[in-house]
Amino acid sequence: MAAATGGVARAGTDRSLDARDLPPELSATNPSGPVITPQQAVALVNVYWPLRERALNGDDRKTTDLLEDGVARENDDAVTGADLLLRPGSGIRRVRPHNTASVFVPRQLSYPASFLAAVGTEVYSTDRAEVPKDRPWYVELLIFTRRDAGSRWMASFVSGYTVAAPGPPMAVPVEIDQGFDAEPLIPDWVDPAQVHGMLVAYWQHWKNTGDAPADSHFNPGYWTTIRGLQIGQERNDTAGGTCDCYEHVEYRTDPRDQRWQFAWRSSAGAPPLDMVCSTVRIHLVDTPQPGRLLYQNNERTNWGAYLKPGAYRSLASEEMRQSCIEIGPTQAGGMGVVGGNGEQLNVTGVRAGLALPRPTFHLSGWLRDILIAHGIILLLAIPVVTIVLWRTSDSRSSA
Repeated sequence: MAAATGGVARAGTDRSLDARDLPPELSATNPSGPVITPQQAVALVNVYWPLRERALNGDDRKTTDLLEDGVARENDDAVTGADLLLRPGSGIRRVRPHNTASVFVPRQLSYPASFLAAVGTEVYSTDRAEVPKDRPWYVELLIFTRRDAGSRWMASFVSGYTVAAPGPPMAVPVEIDQGFDAEPLIPDWVDPAQVHGMLVAYWQHWKNTGDAPADSHFNPGYWTTIRGLQIGQERNDTAGGTCDCYEHVEYRTDPRDQRWQFAWRSSAGAPPLDMVCSTVRIHLVDTPQPGRLLYQNNERTNWGAYLKPGAYRSLASEEMRQSCIEIGPTQAGGMGVVGGNGEQLNVTGVRAGLALPRPTFHLSGWLRDILIAHGIILLLAIPVVTIVLWRTSDSRSSA
């Protein structure tokens, strides 16, 4: 595992970091030439990795918000918030080791600037049952961005994928001189700006029909065919799942989400590909079958940490996926989906309220009037009787 280099961050009395305590590598810049070199990017990742891992492990949102922005912050803040609601202080995440990063640094002479880092590590789950096929090794993809010379580098996008063996990532940049990554390869058969919209349509087709679209350009893989089968098991607006309720799911892209492109090889000697990274948003609405309700338990494990315990008539939640898409140079090469880190961002519900029983008998008009009159007389008599009893008690106590 590569050793961290450069400055050492100091923890404050609350164990969180302050901006002035961050290592200089996060704000270093060059007086001339490229704003960051591949060598500087590797040094940056080496000091950044343990800072973020410790902060995430401790559910330290103050520190992670110094280190992240964009969808990376949105995702990790959601996980931290859920952890604090469910298991205060337990830290279900852990500090993972890392290997030397493979960095994809285009030659950039001005800001804003960005680069991609692929870091060999392990899956986040602490539950061995959740480790896919006993393969805990993982490549984390982090996109670092910087707005201007007066700001610092922050992780704006985080995704990743499992691999068969530990070690440095096999993915490498399409190198030009001095280790810089080549300019993104622009395919002539598909618009890179549209590929996440195509992924939205692909997943939506699975959810609506239970089958893959006939004319898809996506290659088989976990986040395509395997994920599609999982999505299609419970089609939109059909009762099922553990809640035996109706679910309606809509996939979409948001024009406010950033998109990045890098020249990428999945391994040394592999053909160069265009790697496009962005976000897919997911809106879900759950409704019960007629005569039933949806229930959140006291442990908040039925519908996520953000929903309070109780009975609900409907639920609406927001989720997201951070995914990169490899685009082949020709249509025959198709597209592959790399990574899909995501999290429930929020869930809200319509409370069921208190259901009062309907009366099982009816009163005739004259009887109802008599009971109302007697009720009014009784209500008027209560304060009079109270005053008389109070005066009687007072006179006895003073005798």
